[in-house]
Amino acid sequence: MNSQEAKVAVLNFLLYHSGYEAAFTESLNQSDVLGIKESMLTAEIETKVDRADLLNELHTIQSVFEPELAAKLRQREVKHRKHQIYINGTFKKESWLFCPNYFYLAFPAELKDRRLNMLEKTKYGIMIIKDGQVTIEKKAEKIHDEKIDQAMFLRLMRKACTENLGLREKLLRKDL
Repeated sequence: MNSQEAKVAVLNFLLYHSGYEAAFTESLNQSDVLGIKESMLTAEIETKVDRADLLNELHTIQSVFEPELAAKLRQREVKHRKHQIYINGTFKKESWLFCPNYFYLAFPAELKDRRLNMLEKTKYGIMIIKDGQVTIEKKAEKIHDEKIDQAMFLRLMRKACTENLGLREKLLRKDL
């Protein structure tokens, strides 16, 4: 499975099996997938298709709980700070970082690893992708109650519209 296949599986799950009204790829915070419910609550889904990438993400999450480990991860400082905000609930509306209401890691079933147990200390959820289908292994808990604001929502809509336009232009050129 490649990253595009994983993202399509997650998009399909959100839009047709989970009650999300909208879903976007590579959006706010460069999230792999971002879903929005009718209630305007959001879920960020980070997809991983390679064991090393998944373990790096888990290592970064673990660094939130182990300050001495955080000091060694300077090259992943932005990701560390993101997880620190999500895990510690230090979200502020004026923050530089968009903070979703829910956060999931999604990956193929064959990447399951005992180290995923460390996510029990977090509100993070786990989605498993198998044969193009997604199941929730651990339901995410709410990080905060703030709804996505209109300006952010409109940024996402513009992104979706420009992607749609680009795909239609490719179809017209028969480049697809």
